[in-house]
Amino acid sequence: MKVFGLYAMTEASIQLLFNFILNNFREVHISNIEFHGIMWFFQCVLIWPIWWVANAAYRKKIFVQVIINLCFFIVYSFIWFDIVQDIIRWSHQLVQSYTKAPEERIPTPVDTTNYLNYQIFKHGFRLSWFFLANYFYHYRDEEKKRRDLAVANKELELKLLTWHLNPGFYFQAIDHLKQLASKRPSSCVSPILQLAAVMEYVIYEAKEKTIPVARELLFLNNYVDLANQRSGNKARFNLSSTGTHDSLTIAPLLLVGFIDKVVTEDKTEISCLFRLEFTKSNLLFSVINKSQERAGLLITKNDLVYRTMAQVYEGRFILEQNENEKMLELNLLLDEEI
Repeated sequence: MKVFGLYAMTEASIQLLFNFILNNFREVHISNIEFHGIMWFFQCVLIWPIWWVANAAYRKKIFVQVIINLCFFIVYSFIWFDIVQDIIRWSHQLVQSYTKAPEERIPTPVDTTNYLNYQIFKHGFRLSWFFLANYFYHYRDEEKKRRDLAVANKELELKLLTWHLNPGFYFQAIDHLKQLASKRPSSCVSPILQLAAVMEYVIYEAKEKTIPVARELLFLNNYVDLANQRSGNKARFNLSSTGTHDSLTIAPLLLVGFIDKVVTEDKTEISCLFRLEFTKSNLLFSVINKSQERAGLLITKNDLVYRTMAQVYEGRFILEQNENEKMLELNLLLDEEI
């Protein structure tokens, strides 16, 4: 609509210029303001079918667009043109009957199809407005999409970084080490090695698109052990694995997103079992809440872990969960190592 407004203003300026030229540089006045007002109105109305045809064809190949617009120009100029000029002539004479005395009225100076070059120029002028508007509209639309995508990517990167680092988990682990060190420094060796293994995996190994399941399981065991060792922690988490997974790979840090939903909950008296069952290329990952407390098992489509899984394993997973947050089951089809 903004482009149409600019076009209408341009046409109004052109009509005023024509009115000035035709009535000031000729001995006989051959037009009047009524005629140019009607012409302005029809110029604005008649641009819509031209734009509609151009819009219907602009996604096609260039030569197809040229043929379609050329065919419409022929139809417009040699079939529809005379009808429009008759309407303009009738409208002009009708308006003059109300605004001019009989002796002041003039014949309507309508165009004729003999002005072929002029008609081509006018048609090209109207088409140029469409293509100019179309270009800038889609350019701005694409720029907006790119900006929105860039912002979304930044937000996703920040969320992924927060998820991968999970500051709360590491702060609690470090605080636990601090308390152990103040009581018995020698007892810090095992948890320090576990924390180092977890951080090494997150920083270096998790950059791969997929990783052997065995390495992911080692990370999960260390992660859950550290979670169980937190100071003042009454929550207990167990991780078990059955089945053969020697040739299978998995997206790194995928399952820990589900575990984090429970581990990072600041609750007490929680007992959860994380169970992995491998059958050929299929993984059944279950989170079972054995306590009376809710354990943060409810996963929604807006959760980062679900969105990541939907992107990496689109059409290859089934997630089932109950509303009382007692059980969650993920059925996932994994890849095999090449």
